[in-house]
Amino acid sequence: MEIIDNCPNPKWNLIPCTCDHHSHLTEFPVIDCVHCKCELAENSIPKNDFVIKDDDGNDITVSKIKVYRGSKIDDCIGWSF
Repeated sequence: MEIIDNCPNPKWNLIPCTCDHHSHLTEFPVIDCVHCKCELAENSIPKNDFVIKDDDGNDITVSKIKVYRGSKIDDCIGWSF
């Protein structure tokens, strides 16, 4: 998988996790933790090729995606192929 990414070391990695891991009620997504939110979005980026069907039902292998990032902390706001 070729990932076109303009930020191999995003700034959000420097933001510490604010979750209290003693209870599920004090962890993301119940509380708003910027680090965990960004980590979840980053983990949604595919790492391996995948197959989709076109309008005619034919298989197309996706082997290249583009990642879109926010301007302040380089968080992943989406990706496309």
